[in-house]
Order: sequence, then structure tokens, then C-alpha cells
Amino acid sequence: GARDFTSDVEECAFDGEIQDAEAAYDEAEALRFLQYGRAAFCTPRHLEQWDCGDICDAVAVRPGSVRVAGPSQRHKVQGFVAELPRGGCLASIRGTVNFSNWVADVETWTEAWPPGGAAWCPGCSVHHGFAAAYMELRTELLAAVAELRCAVVAVTGHSL
Repeated sequence: GARDFTSDVEECAFDGEIQDAEAAYDEAEALRFLQYGRAAFCTPRHLEQWDCGDICDAVAVRPGSVRVAGPSQRHKVQGFVAELPRGGCLASIRGTVNFSNWVADVETWTEAWPPGGAAWCPGCSVHHGFAAAYMELRTELLAAVAELRCAVVAVTGHSL
């Protein structure tokens, strides 16, 4: 059956504190993550083959490791998870490209986050449309993280 990864994410990713909160800014690393964010706009086929032109040429992933999530039913959101050559994984979410994405963008009221609350983020809230769009991809993204056995996941993208 389907597995709920919520407790795994809370235990592994957060451990009750934000990790690397004091890491120094690295412009070269920021530019790499910008390219991974741009890659999320590529078609699923190009992502899976990691052949989306200058974007994919600018940054590397472990060959055969890209797992595409989406496009989702309601908001048509898309993202991917991939293993990075130097270890760890990356999750990237595409930004707004169609009317369904714009619908999510204008659902601006906030809601409690994460659903059901969490000790690591008391009183937190998030933009409803972004939360709804993320929840459409969440199961696929977390399944990809589990399948690739990612111990560390960096997150990038546009909007989400």
C-alpha cells in the first residue's frame, strides 16, 4: 500500500533544528542551484534524459537518477528529484507556466503548515495555493527521495 513519509521527513530532515543555518553564502553554489531550478521547466522526457540544452549542460546529475513528479491533475505542477554527482539529492519545483499554475498563485490566503502542525515549526503558516500545489506532488517527490535513498536533499525551484 501507499506509505506516508511525513514522520520520516520530520525525523530525517529536521531533527528539531534547522541544519546548516550558519553556512556561508557561496555564489557558485547559488548559480548551480539556479540552473537546477531552470531545469524544472524542461519537459519530463528531457529531464529524464538530462538533455535540456544549456541548462542541463551547465549542471550535472547522476545519469539515470532523475525522477519526474507531475504534471499534477489540478494545478499542473511539475518537479523532479535527482542524485547529485558529489552525493546527496536535489528536488526542484517548476514555476508558473500555465493558467492552472496562476490559479494556485492567486490562492493567497494562508493555512497552518505543516498539516496537523509540528513541534519543529509551531504556529507556522504558508500560502494556500503553494501548499495545495506542493501537496499534489508531495507523494511522488517523497517516493523518489525514498527510491533514490537520499540521505540529504537540497530543495530549489521557482515559486515553491
